Amino acid sequence: MGETGESYLVGQWDDQTGYRSNRVVKGKEAFLGDKKSGADIDKALMGESGIAVKTGSTGDLELGAYAPLHIPGLNWCIITTINLKEVLVPKLENEQEDFFTKYIRQYDYYDLFLIHPEGKIFYTVEHESDYLTNILTGQYAHSGLSQLIKQVLQSKTFEISDFAPYAPSNDEPAAFIAQPLLHNGEIELVLALQLSDHATNNIMLQRAGMGESGETYLVGSDKLMRSNSFLDPTHHSIIASFANPTLGTVDTQATRSALAGKTGKEMIQDYREQPVISAYTPITIGNITWALIAEIDQAEALSAINQLEWLLGFTTLFIGLIVLLFLNSASKRLTNPLLQINAHLKMLAQGKVIDDDIQYKKEDEIGELINSARLLKQGISNSIAQANAIAAGDYSQEIQLRSKHDKLGQALTEMTQVLRETTSQNLKQDWLKSGQAHLNELMSGEQDIETLAKKIITFLTTYIEATVGLFYLLKAAAQTAEQKPALHRIASYAYTQNDNIQHVFLIGEGLIGQAALEHKTLLRMPAPEEYSPIIQSGLSQAVPRYVIFLPFLYENTIKGVIEIGASS
Repeated sequence: MGETGESYLVGQWDDQTGYRSNRVVKGKEAFLGDKKSGADIDKALMGESGIAVKTGSTGDLELGAYAPLHIPGLNWCIITTINLKEVLVPKLENEQEDFFTKYIRQYDYYDLFLIHPEGKIFYTVEHESDYLTNILTGQYAHSGLSQLIKQVLQSKTFEISDFAPYAPSNDEPAAFIAQPLLHNGEIELVLALQLSDHATNNIMLQRAGMGESGETYLVGSDKLMRSNSFLDPTHHSIIASFANPTLGTVDTQATRSALAGKTGKEMIQDYREQPVISAYTPITIGNITWALIAEIDQAEALSAINQLEWLLGFTTLFIGLIVLLFLNSASKRLTNPLLQINAHLKMLAQGKVIDDDIQYKKEDEIGELINSARLLKQGISNSIAQANAIAAGDYSQEIQLRSKHDKLGQALTEMTQVLRETTSQNLKQDWLKSGQAHLNELMSGEQDIETLAKKIITFLTTYIEATVGLFYLLKAAAQTAEQKPALHRIASYAYTQNDNIQHVFLIGEGLIGQAALEHKTLLRMPAPEEYSPIIQSGLSQAVPRYVIFLPFLYENTIKGVIEIGASS
């Protein structure tokens, strides 16, 4: 019976009801013969049994059970009561914390409430000032928790409330979720949880990949924080923004767009009036919409690009100065050949190759430069010739790379390879289409099966340049001596008849029957001793080196097998 559970007897005599046994838990106020009444007692004395939650004489909620006692000549009943909190909040022996206390510690909730449908909070973990009050009619009837409980009592489903100041928790912002417990469609109890911001902040304050100025945070429809800011925790934490909305409000283009249901990214001024790259999206939980914002300072995000631009500018300036100094020191003796080189390079840049060579006989630096220009011109000329050959359909050209860094040559090589493969594929497709058309032409018109089979095996064997072909047709059990469906050879091409070779196969018998059984093409390379010579001419006889077995089906039903042999 636990600490608060007890059973007692109540009887009725001359319209008076009273105890017929002493109370154990409440023994000081309830003795044998004392008057006792109640709705549950009246029902039990009228012969009814049941279980109900009621308010006990101490003002606590109790779970009570009542039933009549069938004793001849007596109208008695038995009543059992136990404190509702003790029933619903189990605690193991020798443990300091009950189940719900350990639950909110494990899952990082702030508090847990058990609430009677009439509004009394008869259990909380934290025992703040809302404990044992009526959340519907008491001093906290206008709180966010009260509004949530009213919604649950009306909808009889799970509900959630947004963050709002909650007086029992030092007037700090709190959000709640609540779930009704139903029995026969009626609410017996409401379980509510007060959310902690720890779990949310652990996610939103992750720093991986955020750099020095990056942060993610949540903003509610009131433009106040729903998670703590990394860059300004003083004014833009959940507690600070609710305590001072003037300094804690986040009213930016990103929050307005996200709360309007939009998702996007853009450069804006953040709540610190700093230029940032902002990405935003709405998050909807029940009837609550929050804005999820991810931002990083524009200067940090673009710093790598700015550094690269500065480095390129410096490199360009440095190279320009070196070239200028070199040209200035050697301008008198180098002007003419350099101008010739310049003219050639300009023509090459325009896609034109000049046939005239640069006249310079000295073997100095200018001579090497001119020689490099000649090699460049020669290489471009070769590439042009190769490209023209490719354009004309000659894919046999082998591209000679000038070096491992020859990007143009590599591109031409890859293009030529792709064109070769494409041409090869096209030829294969044309070959297949031509063969299909020819085969369809041979099969058209009314023909007996042996003639049709002869045409098919002759065409297939010759079209793929094989040496011998056999055509097997599946005949039903009634048409065969074996009284089973069997494959009969009805046509062949270039085949030498051999009485030692079987010409009828059951399904699954030999490779012919196995191909039919599996509905799968089989390829074999038989050893000479596996086959008798079946390819003969006036000069020789031979065994095929490769044999393929092709089952053909109609509506997934085997109809026959084609066997083709080739010497290569």
